[in-house]
Amino acid sequence: PATEFRPLGDAAHRWFFARGPAHAVAVAVHGVNGAPSMMDPTAELLASQGIHVLRLTLSGHGGVDPELPFTVRAEQWVDDFAAAWDAAGVRYSDLPRVAVAHSMGGAVAVRCLSDGRIGRCSALVLLAPALGLARRSKAARALRWLRRLRVALPVPMPPEYRAHRSC
Repeated sequence: PATEFRPLGDAAHRWFFARGPAHAVAVAVHGVNGAPSMMDPTAELLASQGIHVLRLTLSGHGGVDPELPFTVRAEQWVDDFAAAWDAAGVRYSDLPRVAVAHSMGGAVAVRCLSDGRIGRCSALVLLAPALGLARRSKAARALRWLRRLRVALPVPMPPEYRAHRSC
């Protein structure tokens, strides 16, 4: 489908337009340290089914610094998602809106919805959402010292889907 890039604040968005008449608009968001493009196949599939998709790039992603995503506060990601949600609603006010979110993007979308940061959501699609990780996050914090040693744990996602090649 035809695409266009539109900057909105510090986040870059990419539109995937429905082939034929659209019956919904979705905001798609990646996870922490995931390249925004990892959502492109999902966005293309949705566009082929008559759904416009606004693919969001969370602040701190898409660069070459592997530490950058971890320097941005989660509240900024909530702001990014809420701004993209509003932009989709302004552009397509007559269409129902859907959130499609992967990993930490899922936690961001759920937070926006539960805090009332986004308007009516017709559907919420969570792909491996980072929810209920309180115990695991303590273990992850304990492993932060590995970064000082320049040791990286293996990342199972393909390199082309990573926000930073060194991870």
